[in-house]
Amino acid sequence: MTVTIYIIAISLCVLAISLYLRFSTSLDYTKASLEPISLYYSVSRNNKTSNSSGQKYPIKCVEFTIVDLFKGAYDDKFLKDERGHLSIYKSYQGKYNEIRIKFSDFKKEINFWDKIGNNEEKYNFARVEKYIHDTIPDLLISAPFVQHNILPIWTQVSQSQPGMAIDAAPFLRQTSFSTWECKYFFDTKFSGTRYKDESYLTVDVEYLLFEVLIPDRFKIVNFENLQLEKISGGYLLRKKLEHGSSFHLILQHQTRETIKTIIGFTSPALFGTVFGMFINKWLRL
Repeated sequence: MTVTIYIIAISLCVLAISLYLRFSTSLDYTKASLEPISLYYSVSRNNKTSNSSGQKYPIKCVEFTIVDLFKGAYDDKFLKDERGHLSIYKSYQGKYNEIRIKFSDFKKEINFWDKIGNNEEKYNFARVEKYIHDTIPDLLISAPFVQHNILPIWTQVSQSQPGMAIDAAPFLRQTSFSTWECKYFFDTKFSGTRYKDESYLTVDVEYLLFEVLIPDRFKIVNFENLQLEKISGGYLLRKKLEHGSSFHLILQHQTRETIKTIIGFTSPALFGTVFGMFINKWLRL
């Protein structure tokens, strides 16, 4: 009987330690680090310059709307409104987080819409695909939250369908049981890159604008330089990123934070009680 009691006691100690490490520490999670967002323009596609930098189209703003932070966990009822059309690259399947991207100041030169009747038009996806296949991307977006870290952009396609959506890598990192976090900065240092044997140089962009849809169940921990608007089902967060500035967002899941607090209190208490029983037994012997 004594052996059974010892086994139960040791099991309780192991359980208490395991629960504490899992729920109250960050041992099983990755840390959020400051990561760059860069934009580049194709040297060969921008040989007809309209400004001193050599880039064909001046860009005032690139807008990123982070629709689904948590991989299809919420449906379209959460959205404030319908912003744009289906993806020009692939239709959104809900496999990854969805990001919608909008550029400003592009000049429309190619029309990908076909007239099909009186005052009716249909978007010609076949012609778009052929244009993409035959044409070098005008721009590249380099960011941790896009698939493979590089997103090619064709300005004409973007201008014809400005509300384009992409399947993207996670925008946030889970840094503890109840916390998600990201750290980004707008990298505008003079540098270049290569993509499929083509040379690209840094784009001159005035600022980036992030719109992040945050569900009600999450608490925003940091409010530094953030604009927040209450919408149905959650909040719309806006953050403007100028050259070299950073974006640090920390979210806490309120239910998980409650569980974390309870485990953080009960696990040490359980361990202390069982350990105290062992000490008391040892002193009696």
